[in-house]
Order: sequence, then C-alpha cells, then structure tokens
Amino acid sequence: MQSIWTKEEIKTQIKDCTQALQGIVKSAQAYTIGDKSFTRANISELRKLLDFWRNELSAVEAAQSGKSNIQKIRTRFL
Repeated sequence: MQSIWTKEEIKTQIKDCTQALQGIVKSAQAYTIGDKSFTRANISELRKLLDFWRNELSAVEAAQSGKSNIQKIRTRFL
C-alpha cells in the first residue's frame, strides 16, 4: 500500500511531534503542531501521534526499498 504522504512530509511531522514533546517537558502548558495549537498537555496522545508517523515513515522506506511489511499467512484445513 502506498502512503499518501511523502517521506519529507512525514519527517516534518515527526520533527514537529518531537518539538512538541520537548515543549511540554519545558512548559507543560501548551504546544503547537503545524498550524494547530493545543493548550493542555496530553503526552499520551502526542506519543500515539509520534508512533503513527514513525510507522508511516517505516512503511514508506520499506516501499521505496522494495520490501513489504505485509506478512504472509498460511491456513491449513484439517
């Protein structure tokens, strides 16, 4: 499956999420991602978002290298 984002866009999102996490650690009040501002620190949601973008980056890199992250499943009927 092909991602709808480019590798550069994904890296930018990862950078923004990382900066937001660093901002939370420093101020614990507010952070900004792209054009959206959040006033309450929700570290768990931000970590989920960061994990999502890292998984997207892995998928794009795998697709570019010709590798697939899809696993084959064999079914045996007895």
